[in-house]
Amino acid sequence: MQQKIEINIGGIKYQLSRNICEKIPRVSEYINDNKYFIDRDGKLFGYLLHLVLEKDIDIDNISTNKMMLEKLNTEATWYGLKNISENILQYMEKVGHDISLIRFMDSVYDVANNEDNILDIEKLAGIRKEAAKEAISAWEKCQERSRDYI
Repeated sequence: MQQKIEINIGGIKYQLSRNICEKIPRVSEYINDNKYFIDRDGKLFGYLLHLVLEKDIDIDNISTNKMMLEKLNTEATWYGLKNISENILQYMEKVGHDISLIRFMDSVYDVANNEDNILDIEKLAGIRKEAAKEAISAWEKCQERSRDYI
């Protein structure tokens, strides 16, 4: 029987096996650093955990509310769940939500966190690393403000 690890996410305690923790990159990082509290939305983590545990990812049963889906996507991205994030975005498109800004901000975030890409982007599009980081900071502030509405 695998050892259970208790982790507190936003005030909600979850007991997870090490195997499950390893499927969620950011949780795995915290566990490896002996940190067992993550200051994120614990309720949204519950939805993400459900999607991690399911073999067939079924976003359809979660919500069609754009703000809820955007926040869920933000959390999936933060936890390093790229396949789930992509499925959320595809579902948002399917139900008619415009996701162009999300796709753009995801690209900026990827560029700002990858030094090799920064040089290519500066050459091709004239975007400077500082501008990309400022855009990410503004995006994260908007996401934090939206947290109160979910």
